Amino acid sequence: MDSIVADGRAEADDRFETARITAAVNALAEQHAGREDQFRAAMAQLLKAELIAARATAQALLAVDQVSLDDNFFELGGHSILAIQFISALHARLGIKLALQHMLAHPTVEGLARFIALEHQQHVQCVVELNASTPTAPPLFCLHPSGGIVFCYQPLAKRLNNRAKVYGVMHRGFSQQHNDAQTWSEMIADYSREIVDTQPQGPYHLMGWSLGGPLAMDVAATLESQGHEVAFLGLVDGTVPASDFPADLPRFQRADDEALGVTSEEVLDAVHYFNLLFPTLALRTTAYLQTSPHGSVKDFYDWAAGQVEPGQGDLLATVQNIKSEVMNAQAFSVHERLVEAFEAFTYKSLRVKPSCWWAVPEKTAEELAFSQALIQRYSQSGELNCSLLSPLEHRSMIFQDELLEPLIDTFLSNSRVR
Repeated sequence: MDSIVADGRAEADDRFETARITAAVNALAEQHAGREDQFRAAMAQLLKAELIAARATAQALLAVDQVSLDDNFFELGGHSILAIQFISALHARLGIKLALQHMLAHPTVEGLARFIALEHQQHVQCVVELNASTPTAPPLFCLHPSGGIVFCYQPLAKRLNNRAKVYGVMHRGFSQQHNDAQTWSEMIADYSREIVDTQPQGPYHLMGWSLGGPLAMDVAATLESQGHEVAFLGLVDGTVPASDFPADLPRFQRADDEALGVTSEEVLDAVHYFNLLFPTLALRTTAYLQTSPHGSVKDFYDWAAGQVEPGQGDLLATVQNIKSEVMNAQAFSVHERLVEAFEAFTYKSLRVKPSCWWAVPEKTAEELAFSQALIQRYSQSGELNCSLLSPLEHRSMIFQDELLEPLIDTFLSNSRVR
């Protein structure tokens, strides 16, 4: 009897949700005069296949009984790997091609449906919302690292729910419309413009991990040059250009450097794709390369399958989908372009006092002292808001409470809303 009642409720929920989409179709069609036939055809396909498949796929992957049209995929527990699996499942079932950026920008079933129908070939978002918050909460813009995507900031965004509105600033190279290379200065101008479009008035709050650090610094300098106030600039182990270090300064030498010299490019590419989506496992992949420098790609996949928590699906298929789907989003190309563009980065004078966190295990004492003094030199006050030394590894620190808690405290204590 209970199962019959549950089935009846599920059917009622499905009818209710489909009615909502039908109403949305009619309302949106009226707003797009001259394109009704094209629009209705696209949305009809969504109603008959995409909507049902998207909801069913999301429910299965997230292990929840019901996904409403306005439920946020990531707030229900979704993460980068589940997003890859979701994208791959939709492609396998319906032939729909999406990218990770599209999932972040449109994380609800209804939002994704509208995007597919109307915007897929028209507009690619650069600034995406990463959490829900109140209208009066201070905004925080998080600049992407060298992979170009902003999944790494989801733990931060979840902890700031209802306390701050967290935005991720992603690289535009994740679409065919924007697959041309941007110079560093073009990126900074683009990101600054998009941030101001999202938040027309300051004060602004910016942060970046890894390569996101230099990006956040340059965006802060640009906003200040335009007369805006930057109240917070967080640099989480920001990348320092190698050319800025004195030639005789003792530098940290990674343990995997020797292994990389004998490992095939094909395996290194597989490792790179894996690390983009499983950054917390990067130290294990380093250890794997040291012990198996001559292994094949299949050997790496077989090893990697044992590293992921049970219940995350067929990792071999997932990693293969990473190659097809992320390459479709041009993540590897974006990484290469960002590394090349970074060569044009130069430090600029800043009115805002930077708040810094450093990964101590991967720096010599001399390297750490030089890096801190370098950032301090470009603070107009000659001071840093803070400079905290972390025992965490660079690759995993942005996911760890030991970093996130002091980062959040520092941000909130320096944030202001006009």
